[in-house]
Amino acid sequence: MKKAATTSRMYSRSRNGKPNRVKLGGKAVPKHVRTIPGATLRCDDLDRYFTDRYGPVLPDDDAGRADAQIMLNHIHYRQAVDRVWLMNDWLDRRTPWLHGEEREAMIAGVFRKPMKYTADRLAGLLGLTYARRQRIGITTIGAIDVDAEQRKEMRKVKNKEQHAKRRRDTGRMSRDEYENSSITKIAPWKALGLSRATYYRREKQAANEAKTHYAADGLVSHISHALVTVRVA
Repeated sequence: MKKAATTSRMYSRSRNGKPNRVKLGGKAVPKHVRTIPGATLRCDDLDRYFTDRYGPVLPDDDAGRADAQIMLNHIHYRQAVDRVWLMNDWLDRRTPWLHGEEREAMIAGVFRKPMKYTADRLAGLLGLTYARRQRIGITTIGAIDVDAEQRKEMRKVKNKEQHAKRRRDTGRMSRDEYENSSITKIAPWKALGLSRATYYRREKQAANEAKTHYAADGLVSHISHALVTVRVA
């Protein structure tokens, strides 16, 4: 049984032939927890950039050829069954003017010596600015005017603002409001010799007990839907 489970984990594949991430026992990981490969995300970002810069077709010049080669290098690292087909399909759509021996030589060169690009190096080759990066939603490529450390700090600030907004939307107090609130300054739990958590827990229990009312046959909770009938003698 153990050997069968190990074998199923090794050879589990999707309908497209890609290996699945599986749990112990050979069961596939649910789709909502699977991660998208980095090469796939980078290819999507490159396509988004090329569309914004050139439109549907790259120009028939040195810049267009250089950008096409960058894309082919990224397709090479995708988890695909037939990467040559993916390359030709992309070139048919984006560079229909690139065909014949020139196309074959470019694809062969990528397989002979594939290249990898860091986020900031790729941004320098593309001339991608931070403003355009934000406008078209690129996440895996850097920016020529904002370095990696600066982008990291900007993400921290943005995440902090988003968390604060979510707290405000749910009616929670901000840190300044909480620290300046009267209940925090008075701190009644200290006078009772209780911790703050215990004080609030007892306050909640007391509030729930206050909502309980009496009926002819005893206590009835405020959440009860029982029908109480009082018989008159």
